Amino acid sequence: MDTVLRISLPAAGMDPAIETSFVILTPGSGSITGSFQQTILPDLGPTKKFVVRYDANAIRLVVTAP
Repeated sequence: MDTVLRISLPAAGMDPAIETSFVILTPGSGSITGSFQQTILPDLGPTKKFVVRYDANAIRLVVTAP
């Protein structure tokens, strides 16, 4: 993929727990290949961060410890 992924939180004060996963893209058919050229993700503070995880069936945002 030659694209930018830009994510913003839907609500002020959103505080997802570590290991919370959000599916952001699934293929219509076939599988997902490649990755985003650039990611712009919201800051979750000093104790958590978003990580983009890719697999053949979905792209997910996962909350992890830094």
